[in-house]
Amino acid sequence: MLTVSACTPSCKLFESSNADPIAFKLQAVAGQMSIRVQQLTCQSVTKTKDNVQLTVSVAVQYQAVRERVDDAYYKLSNVESQLSSYVDDILRSALPTLTLDEAFETKDHVAEQVKSGLEVRGSFTVPAAVAP
Repeated sequence: MLTVSACTPSCKLFESSNADPIAFKLQAVAGQMSIRVQQLTCQSVTKTKDNVQLTVSVAVQYQAVRERVDDAYYKLSNVESQLSSYVDDILRSALPTLTLDEAFETKDHVAEQVKSGLEVRGSFTVPAAVAP
């Protein structure tokens, strides 16, 4: 049975189920994934309700959820590319409903939409609100 877990830096030995105290099970490392807070900067081009084309830069701080590190590692082959795609989707659905002035006035609301949209999608958490 394959189990995935997040490990802290240390040396770990696992005793086997039989009574022989010298026999140990070994764990194979499939790969490494940081659970530190990381930052990804995304640029998205979209239009507003009043037909103005915007280039929006968004800095997203994200972190793998320790309890779901197996999903984060095995389900996404390129984390930054996938998160950037998610941010583009969220911005392209939020900004076309606003005029240019409304987009600037409600940028904190748009940032919260990006944060909640990313957290709903899975294995990563966004510890701080992002500001477009």
